[in-house]
Amino acid sequence: MTIRGERALVNKVQAELERVVVGLRERVVLGVAIPAEKHRMLIGHGGQPVTELERRTGAEVQFPGSRSYNQVAPAENAAELEGVEPKNIVKVVGARAACEKAIAELLVSKRMQYFL
Repeated sequence: MTIRGERALVNKVQAELERVVVGLRERVVLGVAIPAEKHRMLIGHGGQPVTELERRTGAEVQFPGSRSYNQVAPAENAAELEGVEPKNIVKVVGARAACEKAIAELLVSKRMQYFL
């Protein structure tokens, strides 16, 4: 495909397309087991806490029952989650480091609730 137009604009568009391609190549889907009864607390009022988590980590968090949950590919670590009820599997999507950071924060949030 050839992009035509003003040189500076073409270079800018090409750089952005290359950045998107790199992001897609680095994209992974990881699953984490979190009891369904904790999902509401993690999502929070109006989704603000999960949106903030996504902003901080750069990963996208998908809870079972959301409109786009089934549109996300299966988790790469599905073998680790064998035996976990599907309603308890949260999918985290993005670069591996971002996903791991988001999962760590989700697990800390989940544990903190046991002490409240």
